[in-house]
Amino acid sequence: MEHWKTYFNNLFGDNIRVGISWGSLGTGQSTNLFTTTLEQWENLLLTPGVNFINLEYNQTVKDNEWLKENSNIKIHKLEGIDLLNDLDSLAAVISNLDLIISINNINSNLAGAIDIPTFTLVPNFWYYLFGTKTDYFFPKSKIFTWKGNNNQSHSIHNANKNLNLLIKKLPRAESKRNAFRQTLGLEI
Repeated sequence: MEHWKTYFNNLFGDNIRVGISWGSLGTGQSTNLFTTTLEQWENLLLTPGVNFINLEYNQTVKDNEWLKENSNIKIHKLEGIDLLNDLDSLAAVISNLDLIISINNINSNLAGAIDIPTFTLVPNFWYYLFGTKTDYFFPKSKIFTWKGNNNQSHSIHNANKNLNLLIKKLPRAESKRNAFRQTLGLEI
């Protein structure tokens, strides 16, 4: 864990760190009901003052091509870690981030399990909500459901709006990252 703390401190200094994940390894027809595309995240990824860290374990050729075409979008890719199979290292990475924004997958669940604030993007029929907007398993997880059967952009837009509201509340003179972590209820 100390390795990743030093790594992120050297790379991003005192800036806000948000881990993101948009896809899944699922191959069935229902996979599209639970995943998003990277393109749908464009506005969120342009949020000023935030360093985005790629936690996606199934980044596709299409994702890579889109990132090349949109060179103004910066997502930091971690080297030397197997995001799918090395859960200890993944947990260490996540514990050194300020917020996770993800569909419901290993990243959102692991973040919830280690008490890292998470914006979880789920279909509007998500069965664990029991008709509410609360994730009873992970208290620091805020749920964003998509509108209708397959409108993921709605949930991403609302997550983006919430992220920007949190950032706007930050005091100007203080350390942005420490203030952001306090806003999310994290120790500084």
